[in-house]
Amino acid sequence: MRNLWGLAIAVFAGCLVKPQPSSVTTDAPCAILGPWGSPVQLTGTFDTPAGARSPWLSANGNELWFARRQSPTDIDIFRAVRVNNTWGPAEPAVNVDDPNLQDNPFVSDDGMTMFYDAGTSTTEQIQEAQRPADGVTFGAPRLHSELSHGRIEPALSRDQLTLYFSNGSSIYRATRTEPMTDFQPPQQLDSGGISIESPSIASDDTTLYVTGHIGGGTLIYTGTITGAAITGLQTLPFETSGLYFDATVSRDGRTLVFAHTDDSTVPAHLWYVTRDCITQ
Repeated sequence: MRNLWGLAIAVFAGCLVKPQPSSVTTDAPCAILGPWGSPVQLTGTFDTPAGARSPWLSANGNELWFARRQSPTDIDIFRAVRVNNTWGPAEPAVNVDDPNLQDNPFVSDDGMTMFYDAGTSTTEQIQEAQRPADGVTFGAPRLHSELSHGRIEPALSRDQLTLYFSNGSSIYRATRTEPMTDFQPPQQLDSGGISIESPSIASDDTTLYVTGHIGGGTLIYTGTITGAAITGLQTLPFETSGLYFDATVSRDGRTLVFAHTDDSTVPAHLWYVTRDCITQ
């Protein structure tokens, strides 16, 4: 999210989601999900007073990606890996010597492809990087110049052929015929006049979580992609006070990680909320 930077992250050592034996979640999809429970703040040893944002939880629940501010003009992507339910230290995920900002990480289900945006605050562009094996650092990125600068916050479909992203106030969609190729010209999705950003696509590839701004408020919304529109936008029941943003939903739909603060002048922290599967 662009207009809230005073964030502090707490990378957790608790049980956010159960660990999976492989890099791709193998649980059968849930037919009916129960209501969201009460949010829990993530605590641990990785708090950063300088702030962090843009969490992304891997498909297996054992890698947490986020962006951390290194200086007033430098933002970098970090990763924490969980082994036996214990999180290791947050380590750089891409080239942190790059003086430009690197933000909004998204990692594919197989863990081999990462999208993120990089550049200056006025020239950000979406990048795509690969790695040869799960758990290692990504290689040199491929610039998606066809999407033009100012396109940020990428989220990829499971088949890696549809990309959702924002320009800070609207959500766009672009498609391609094969992975690691250019995208066709993007299409803006109609949100009914609501200013939205930070898309996160659920495993059904139709449910979208976004950050919305209405009447001066900042909340997480969920909606359905219907043709060239996002319909049925509604807030979540646990959003009772303060600002909620930068949500990432797990592939089984049962865990949501997001940033929350009671006041935009106070650093935000990461929180998570879960729900049960009623019918498999």
